[in-house]
Amino acid sequence: MCIIPIRKTDRVALFIDNNNLKDCAGVNHINSRINYLELTSHLTSGRVLMYAKVYDSFRRNIDNSINYSLPNYLSGEGFTVCFRDSYDPGRKIQKEVDVDLATDLVLDAKMDLFDVAVLVSGDGDMIPAVEKAKSFGKTVEVASFDGGTSEKLKRLAMRHWNLSDAPIVELMNRPYPTDLYASEEAIADE
Repeated sequence: MCIIPIRKTDRVALFIDNNNLKDCAGVNHINSRINYLELTSHLTSGRVLMYAKVYDSFRRNIDNSINYSLPNYLSGEGFTVCFRDSYDPGRKIQKEVDVDLATDLVLDAKMDLFDVAVLVSGDGDMIPAVEKAKSFGKTVEVASFDGGTSEKLKRLAMRHWNLSDAPIVELMNRPYPTDLYASEEAIADE
C-alpha cells in the first residue's frame, strides 16, 4: 500500500507492455482476454487520462498474413497502438518492442506530456527508463501480476498496482470477435 494519495488532477499516461501483461495474466490461450477498458479505469482511478499506449508485435495468421484483430480493437477504443512486425515465431519472442516503450516513456517525460506514468510491465529491463523519467520530475507507478515483477522495479516505483486482484481478465469463447475487429483487408473482401 502506498501512503501517497492519488491526486485527481494528475495527468496520467499508461504504457502497456502487452506481451508481458498477457504472459503474466495467463491469457495466451483462446478462452480469455484482457479487458483493456477495465484495466485503464482501474489504473487511472479517476485521474485525468492523457493517453494509453499499447506495445506489442503483430501476430500472424495461419496464412502468414498479419492479424489485425487486437490492434484494430484497441485503436477503436482510443488506445495508441504501437505494434511492430517483429515477432519471431520460431523462437517465440518479440524484438524491439521494449525499446519502443522505454524510448517513449523517457521522451514523453522530457516533453512534459504527463505527471504520472503507469508502466504496465514487471520487466526489470524497464528500470533505466523509469529512472530517467523520474529524473525529469515524473512520478512512475508500476502495474503487474504477482510473481511477474522485478523487485527492484517495484521499489523504484512510487506505487505498485497488483493486478492479480483486479477484474481485468475475461473468460470467453474467442479472444476478439472477428465481426467487430476484422482487419481492413477482411472487411474489403466481404
